Amino acid sequence: FNNAFYSVPWLIQWEYGIYNCSDNLNIDADEILDLKHLVEKLMKDNGGYCSQELLYKNVVRKLPEVCARNHASSAQNVFYIAAYLFAEDFLFNRPHIASKGRFTELDVKTIALELLGCPTILNAGDFFDLARKFEWPEVTASIVFSNIEKEYVRLDKNTYQQKDAFELSGQDQE
Repeated sequence: FNNAFYSVPWLIQWEYGIYNCSDNLNIDADEILDLKHLVEKLMKDNGGYCSQELLYKNVVRKLPEVCARNHASSAQNVFYIAAYLFAEDFLFNRPHIASKGRFTELDVKTIALELLGCPTILNAGDFFDLARKFEWPEVTASIVFSNIEKEYVRLDKNTYQQKDAFELSGQDQE
């Protein structure tokens, strides 16, 4: 049945292993436009990126009637509604939503490093602030940062430098 999802345009994923029919969506043209403007604003405010949690919080706050009428009670539900409506306009790879062409890959590590400007010097606090802002699970953020650390040399408690940019002078080696 999972393959059917990809070949049937009116089928919408709703949660893990649960699907919905697009005819069940109860959202009018004005609300679709409001939702699109909300996604565009989130993209503009966040460097071309939005997490499903950030989108959900904003939709609940600004378009609560859309959530209520469509029984969208989770970030996943709102993510899949947006993905169905705006697949031509944005990239959707749960839990990530991005402007097309903004990121080289849609994974936490790439998104974080590219939003931070692919830094030669990385501050751990900046990374974890970003993770909290987008409400990435703490465990995910920790695992991803651990993976990032492999490409950096730790200079102090919070500061890391890319391995290829790290050099010791003759004095440092003495």
